[in-house]
Amino acid sequence: MPEFQTNKVTLEEAKKIMASPGQVRGIAIKPNWEYLFKEHGEKTRALESEFERLGYPFSFDKISPMQFYPIGHDVLFFVLAKQIFNLSDEEFFQMGVYGTKTSFFLKIAFRYFISPKSTLEQVPSLWKKYYTVGDFSVEEMDMDGRRVILHLSNFSIPHKRNFCHNLRGYLATLWSIAMGTKVLCEEVLCAFEDDSPRHIFVLTWGEEK
Repeated sequence: MPEFQTNKVTLEEAKKIMASPGQVRGIAIKPNWEYLFKEHGEKTRALESEFERLGYPFSFDKISPMQFYPIGHDVLFFVLAKQIFNLSDEEFFQMGVYGTKTSFFLKIAFRYFISPKSTLEQVPSLWKKYYTVGDFSVEEMDMDGRRVILHLSNFSIPHKRNFCHNLRGYLATLWSIAMGTKVLCEEVLCAFEDDSPRHIFVLTWGEEK
């Protein structure tokens, strides 16, 4: 097993994380674990050992895609993945990219998205398929200026920016597929770190291929 890069999460910290309101569907959790297995193999089992040590046993093999779990399982995953593997912001971003490309919901949804605009309009409802808390909204869609601004509100968890980097990967890839070109996604305001009631993501892109 890999050695821990920082001090281990305490039982009190884990309790606070697991008390986060809301639920997340297994289909949002499982790709993150799959990504780590793809990159680190069986060393990823160290995550399961930590979940058990903290009193919240959680097995990758038993994650049911359509079942809802306490959102704390998702949050604790990001905290422990950072701690155990010392993942960079870019790695959490790539984890989000992987999750988008392998999403069952998106494979079905893209059959019915007839335009980039219709894709974007589905983001709020897609979010609700994954999470029971949080509200996505499209603040601005400037196709001529090649810029989209998305807001995520009513979403509060104890940790951390790692979740946001993962979400940036998801959003950038979703919009990249819709537009047929590379898309950049920047979080310009973070409710976890800034004095803000919401997260703000800005998507920008160049000419379509």
